[in-house]
Amino acid sequence: MRYPRRAIHRWGSIRETIEEGLSRLNLRRMRHRLRKSLAQRGTIATARILLREGLRAPPRSTDRAKEYAPVHPFDLQFGVETSGLIFAEDLPSGSRKDLFNTGYFGVSPSVFRQVLHRLQLDFEKYTFVDLGSGKGRALLLASEYPFHAIAGVELSPKLHSVAVANIANYRGSAQRCGAIRSIEADATQYSFPDGPLLVYLWNPFEAPVFTSVLANLEATLARDPRPVYIVYIQPDLDPLLEASSFWRKLWHDEFQMSEEDYAAHAFPPRAEVCSVYRSVFPGSQ
Repeated sequence: MRYPRRAIHRWGSIRETIEEGLSRLNLRRMRHRLRKSLAQRGTIATARILLREGLRAPPRSTDRAKEYAPVHPFDLQFGVETSGLIFAEDLPSGSRKDLFNTGYFGVSPSVFRQVLHRLQLDFEKYTFVDLGSGKGRALLLASEYPFHAIAGVELSPKLHSVAVANIANYRGSAQRCGAIRSIEADATQYSFPDGPLLVYLWNPFEAPVFTSVLANLEATLARDPRPVYIVYIQPDLDPLLEASSFWRKLWHDEFQMSEEDYAAHAFPPRAEVCSVYRSVFPGSQ
């Protein structure tokens, strides 16, 4: 079949628009990575890396990106908007810490529920705190448990505003905690609530920010020792917690996601890795 000349011209325009958009996206990512390297390594080291990478032959890869459903069934079921993969460079807040943001993707509900089931905590005594809470999917999932309260801390105004709307619109029949809020704040300066805490992280920060967030939490514990659990999914910076005297590692495991979750998952692995830590304070051993 031959396509009409007008259709061919129209497709050419669409293709040019797509290619232009991809070029701008790649340029944004390159600028983001360059600023990060300059902040971490300085000018000379960054120049050396650019020279080395420029002389290296490009890698040959036959890997294909995983296709996934753009809208998670969780959103369709509860009338919220927690789907989508958003890169760090597309979430500017105006803070220098934007350089060490890892972007946004919501946790798989099946994995979240498996992790909390394994904890076997008396949830009514604990406040759930999600650091880097994004659009708030974990906050909504946490509301299925009888937590004392639920709080999300998010630096991006864009994600925070979506989370606020999601909290207002969510009406799950399994909801057991209605005290939910999203806070637009810097996690390195966040004032943690009193009482026992379950601090949840889905790999939200790179090392420079993670270190400061951990120092903030540990300073809180030093002033007011109490039970605190850290649930850390995709724990790239486990060594920082393992090296701290404030924490004892309880377990590290993989959790398989449901078929429904995997169909809407942006990444190839079918399992999420999770580490759980408990605070060490006088009398806790």
